[in-house]
Amino acid sequence: MYTYEVVDTFDKFKKLQPLWNTLLDQSDIVDAPFMTFEWFASWWQYYGNNNKMFVILVREGSETVGIAPFMRTKMSWRGFPLAAISVMDNYACGETGLILQKQHEARKNEIMDSIFRYMQEHNSRCDILLSISVLKDSVTDKALTGVFRSRKLEYLTYPTDTSPYIPVQGNWEEYFRSRSRNLRSKLNRVRNLYKRAGDYKIVKYTEGNMEQAMNELLQVSKKTWKYKAGTAIASSPETTGFFSTLAESLSRKGWLDIWILKLNGTPIASAYNMKYKKKVYASKMGYDEDYKHLSPSEFLNAEAIKDAFENSMLEFNWLGKADTYKMKWTSFCREHQKYVVFNNTLAGKALYLFEANIVARLKGLRSVRRRAQETAE
Repeated sequence: MYTYEVVDTFDKFKKLQPLWNTLLDQSDIVDAPFMTFEWFASWWQYYGNNNKMFVILVREGSETVGIAPFMRTKMSWRGFPLAAISVMDNYACGETGLILQKQHEARKNEIMDSIFRYMQEHNSRCDILLSISVLKDSVTDKALTGVFRSRKLEYLTYPTDTSPYIPVQGNWEEYFRSRSRNLRSKLNRVRNLYKRAGDYKIVKYTEGNMEQAMNELLQVSKKTWKYKAGTAIASSPETTGFFSTLAESLSRKGWLDIWILKLNGTPIASAYNMKYKKKVYASKMGYDEDYKHLSPSEFLNAEAIKDAFENSMLEFNWLGKADTYKMKWTSFCREHQKYVVFNNTLAGKALYLFEANIVARLKGLRSVRRRAQETAE
C-alpha cells in the first residue's frame, strides 16, 4: 500500500535534496539534468512566484519509491483561463517526467498509476490534470500512455521539438572526417580568419570561476540577436538569475561547462553546456552580432563537440529544434511531445471535446486542401 506526502513550500522542498538525487540515480525512467534537484531548486527561485508547489512523494512503508515534480498553476488556452497541474518547468528543458525507483515494468506502472489516482482524488477543481513534455517513445512516454488509457483519462498529444544529437563513438579525427567537405572547409577557413584577426582564445570554465564565466557569458548575451528577441540568458532578471544560480549548483557537481570564445581579450561567443551521466546537453549558445562574419558560434560549437569526443562522453545533445547548423553535424534526432490531460471539470470536458473534434477536424481539412493544392501544382 502506498502513502503520499505533498511538498508545497520551497522550505520543505530544500530538505529533499539528498533523497531526490539518490532516487534519481536509482531511476531508469528519466535520465537527464532537467530532473535533478539542482535544476528544479534553481527554477523555482525565479519562476515559482505565480505557482503553487505540488511535489508528490510516494512511499511504500518508510521507503520513498516515487517523486512527481509537479506544481499547480494558471494557464490560458485559446483565451480561456484554466487551473492546471504541470511539471515545474517553463519548457526550457529537453526532457521531463517522474522519478520512480528502478523496478520491473509492472511495478513502475503500478506506482505511476497510484500517482494519477491520487491526483484525480485531490484535484477536482483543476481543468488540466497534467501538462507535461516528454521524449517520444521513451520509457516515460509509454508508461504515461498506459496509465492514461487504463484510467480512462481524456488526453491529447502535441508535437514540440525535434532535437538533434551525436552518438559519441570512435575518435574526433574520424568523426570530423566523416562530416561534409563544405563543413570541414568552412571551419578551416574560419580558423585561419581568427589567426589573422588577432589573438583568439577558447576558455572552458568547469568547477570554480563561475562568477567570471557568467559575467563573460552575459556580456556576449547582451549583444546577440536572441537578446533583442527576448530569448537570451541576459534578456530578463529571471532568466539571468536562473542560469546563474544553476551554474553555481551544477559546477559544484562537475555538471557544467561554460565555453567562451575571446578575440583580443573580448568575449564574442559563449555556450552553456550541461553534463550529466556522460552526456552533454548544449543549452544556450550565442555570439556578438558584430563578429557574425567570423562564424563564432559554429567555431565554438566545433570545439565543444571535439571536447566531448576527447573526454569519452556518450552523447552530445542539442536542446530545441533541428536547426540547419546542428544538422551539419549529425543525422540523429529525437522527437519530443507534450501531453495535456483533461480533468472531469466542466471547462476540462468542454475544452477536450473542442480540441479533439472541432480543432482536429479543421486541421484535417487544411491538410486535405494543402495536399490537393500540391497535387494540382
